[in-house]
Amino acid sequence: MPLLMIAVLTAVSRYNFLLFHTLAELFAIMVAIVLAVIAWYTYGFSRNHFLMYLGVGYLWIGVLDLLHMLSFRGMNVLVLDAGGNASIQFWIVTRYLEAMLLLSAPLFFRYRMPKLSLMLFFGAGTLVTSYLVMQRQFPDMYIDGVGLTSAKIVSEYIIVGMLLLAAGLITRYRTMVDRNIYVLMVVSILLTAAAELSFTLYIDVY
Repeated sequence: MPLLMIAVLTAVSRYNFLLFHTLAELFAIMVAIVLAVIAWYTYGFSRNHFLMYLGVGYLWIGVLDLLHMLSFRGMNVLVLDAGGNASIQFWIVTRYLEAMLLLSAPLFFRYRMPKLSLMLFFGAGTLVTSYLVMQRQFPDMYIDGVGLTSAKIVSEYIIVGMLLLAAGLITRYRTMVDRNIYVLMVVSILLTAAAELSFTLYIDVY
């Protein structure tokens, strides 16, 4: 299935980049929503605070990814600027949240926080950062005709560092996670870090 998806997305990207971007983002958003639903509705049985923390966090990451997708240049749904700056700002905000989520998740092997408190905590953070982007109070990440700003590139390197540190922390506490989940999480984090590095190289959002 992953190989089939890659083949389809590659073909679509050669035909229409905007459609490719939308499909890729929708897949990531759906994964975040499914993770959140599973974590929320199985918590009564599993009492897995680690999974609950990740699930609630990824729900709001999915919301920010949706805003990134809808504000992407050419979508004409959430038009916040003429170029791609707002969409890239949402991207960076989302990746910072994801990196912080993964970095702090091992704390919940030992500690707990009520589900509703987690939902309000991440929801408030999402609303505040979204407001800053929409009010143009967030540093520019992309300038038409110029490309990526220094703030965008430096942010990507910071996010990569946070992700690698998160992988190290999860490795330290690997005995508290099912082995298959541990392997999948670390591989996922490393692939995400590689993707972030690639996002320091492009000149145009398309």
